[in-house]
Amino acid sequence: MKARMILSVFVLIVLSVFMLIPRVTQGVQPEPSVGCIESAIIHVNYGEHTLNCSIDTPSDRDSFEFNGTAGDNIRVIVDVTSSNFEPRLEIRDPDGTIILDKACNGSACTVREDLTLLLSGTYLMAVSDGSISRVGNYILQLEKFPPAFNPPGISYDNTLDDTIQHASDVDFFEFDGVAGTDIRVIVDVTSSNFEPRLEIRDPDGTIILDKACNGSACTVREDLTLLLSGTYLMVVSDGSISRVGNYQVNLQCVFGSCPSFVSSVPVCDIQMSQPSYIDGDTVTASVFRIANPSTDPVAVEWAVWLGIPSNHPVSIINLGATGTLVLPAGFDLDLGPINFFPAGVVPLGQYELSCRILDPVTKRQLALDVNPFTIE
Repeated sequence: MKARMILSVFVLIVLSVFMLIPRVTQGVQPEPSVGCIESAIIHVNYGEHTLNCSIDTPSDRDSFEFNGTAGDNIRVIVDVTSSNFEPRLEIRDPDGTIILDKACNGSACTVREDLTLLLSGTYLMAVSDGSISRVGNYILQLEKFPPAFNPPGISYDNTLDDTIQHASDVDFFEFDGVAGTDIRVIVDVTSSNFEPRLEIRDPDGTIILDKACNGSACTVREDLTLLLSGTYLMVVSDGSISRVGNYQVNLQCVFGSCPSFVSSVPVCDIQMSQPSYIDGDTVTASVFRIANPSTDPVAVEWAVWLGIPSNHPVSIINLGATGTLVLPAGFDLDLGPINFFPAGVVPLGQYELSCRILDPVTKRQLALDVNPFTIE
């Protein structure tokens, strides 16, 4: 259709712009997931989750290891993804002492435990069926607070979009706070029916909020008075460790001094000129931006797509999947405003023009901006 031709021309323009970006190399980051191999001890890094793990026979026992440092605050999750086995999780410290032996009772239940490590060295983990009578598949997730990567930063009076991609997924965000400031934090589910859990840790690592909501696509909203100045950590997950979905995090400055957060995470930002268009209007992105606020160059995978009613999304941009797109330090490019196509040449309905940025090595989502609009 005519709109598709206009989009193709736009892609050529964008590609020609990015041919001018200098190419530099970037270090390889740890993989976010690791496959399971029977009869082997699987090494898991902080921030990783397992793939294709299963208890194949009632007496099966899967073994894992991770490197920990004394003082690390960690979370381990074993989430059953099929069948009804009841997982048992054992953890031994570097001296061989059992520091956790926990099982759950019930069909496809979940083990989740937070621990503070007392020793530095290699820890052993084992997953089995607690009753030695059942089999099934599962995901093991290992996290550290704060995480082993730089979380996306969120500014006051701003909103970030993200996704709980699997039931044990844990998302991290950072914001700067000043003692005595009153703030409001909102986690609003935008698709599916997962039940968000919001945790906030102050600059000392103390948990100052741990709140979840119950019900389909519910919302967490909390007002807080900050007692310390520094960087705060926000953590979003599914409270029941059983559901997935999209959500938005909104941070508001209610009273006091709220500093601007300078993020080190790449940005993709698309803003439509209006929420709906009629015949005679031109569908326009007033902002079409990609940026790297970091003081270091960063390799990214950048994707932009147009969602079309009752059809598959149309890919507009898909660059950097192999790490060849590197944004220089301080790079900031806004191609908007861009006129895409007249509203009268396409079917009526709900559309979206959205973008995301991934780490090209780990495929971890760094930025997501979803922009629905209608043509009436």
